Formats: sequence, C-alpha cells, structure tokens
Amino acid sequence: MRKKLNPKFVLKTAPTVEPITLTEVKDFLRITGTVEDDVLNSLIAAARNYAEDYQNRPLITQTWELWLDDFPPHDCIPIRLKAGLQSVTSVKYYPDGGVETTFASSNYIVDFTDYVGKIVLNDDYQWPSDDLQAANGVCIEFVCGYGLAAAVPEMTKTAMKIWISYHYENREGIDLPKAVNILLGLNRVNTL
Repeated sequence: MRKKLNPKFVLKTAPTVEPITLTEVKDFLRITGTVEDDVLNSLIAAARNYAEDYQNRPLITQTWELWLDDFPPHDCIPIRLKAGLQSVTSVKYYPDGGVETTFASSNYIVDFTDYVGKIVLNDDYQWPSDDLQAANGVCIEFVCGYGLAAAVPEMTKTAMKIWISYHYENREGIDLPKAVNILLGLNRVNTL
C-alpha cells in the first residue's frame, strides 16, 4: 500500500539579500538617522517573509528541500507552494533499511513553464519501486525565486514598503492596510 505524499518544505539556503534595501526603506519613510536601522532591517526581513507567504513564491533565490513520504502514483511531482522554480538539484530516495540513492536526472525533465514547476518522468521511466522508509522517503532539492532583487516586481516591493511603514508607525497594530494585500495579490500564485 502506497503512503500519502504528505509534502514538507524545508528551507536549506536562505536568501543572502533582501528585495529592498535599508536605504530604500529609509527614503520611503523619510528617515535620515541611523538609530532605527536595526528595527528597520528586522522589518524588511519580516515584510519579505509576509510577501513570500502571501504570494506563495520566494522573492530572492533560495534553496529548498521538498520531502515526501513516497513517490506519487502518477508520472509528475508538482513543486507546490514554491513558485518560481529555477532548477532541480537532485531527487533522492531512502529505501527502507537502505542507503540514500540518487534518482538519475536523465530519468526525468523539469518543467519550468508554469507558475508551479514540476518534475515529469521521461517516457518509459518510472519512479523507483523500492519500499521506502516509513517517513520522508523522498527528498527533492531545488532552487527557486525571481533571482536578484532587481527582478522582484516593483508592486511587490511597494507592498513591502507599505507593510514596513505600517508596522514601524504602529508597533502593536494588527490592522494591515488593504493596499498591501491588493498589491501582493497581483502576483499571488494559487498552489491548489
């Protein structure tokens, strides 16, 4: 009996830069001093996380692992919840009582043409039929995101600045301006 896929995403390599700089945020907020720099840097990272979660897509290049309990019963593995697929580094599986095994990249192609990328078996190939360990039997490592900060859409950056402005001015506030989600919604990916 096949197990459920039960997908789990694990961030392996976080982005090394943010989509917007401290200078851009300070200009937006009309701040000239450096006293609040630590607070603003923290808000920039939080705004990126909010935007990524809301849009279902990473903004800056990052590496993730998708863990599945088993291979799917069909010839395709969609990489849901992480749009902007750039590449697949590896597909590895863990036989029950065995050692980590790499599934050859010549057995599949990677489809980058959709919002949600996917791994598709080549004709005449099938997923390994080994009994896999009870949980996390398959690990797909992949790189995703728009790339560098310059590639992130301006409307997403503007939404982040509004988010930061609101939380900077209302440090205990919870009523986010509607403009944030409206702007972020323009590049939101439906992952269902």
